[in-house]
Amino acid sequence: MKILYVVDALDAVRYVVADDDDFKPPEIRRQLIRIHKLTLKQLGEGLTLNDKVAELANLVDEVDMAVFDMIEQLEKIKEALKPLEKMYIWDEEFVN
Repeated sequence: MKILYVVDALDAVRYVVADDDDFKPPEIRRQLIRIHKLTLKQLGEGLTLNDKVAELANLVDEVDMAVFDMIEQLEKIKEALKPLEKMYIWDEEFVN
């Protein structure tokens, strides 16, 4: 059954978004906060090539790739669940 295989897909997402072993927030959180700060600086002061433009571009690219990879993993889970949804006829009275 595919369900067991998608546990690995969930673990791949957890690797990116879960706290580390020392209970520190995930790296992607730090990156998003840094993007926020650099963007505010850009809007307020304007970044020059000598400033943090390259850092901002790299961070945006890294986070974008990580999010894309997580979406791919989550879509694997969704696809594995799709056949199971067809197995059940949901009765609103039963569910509520």
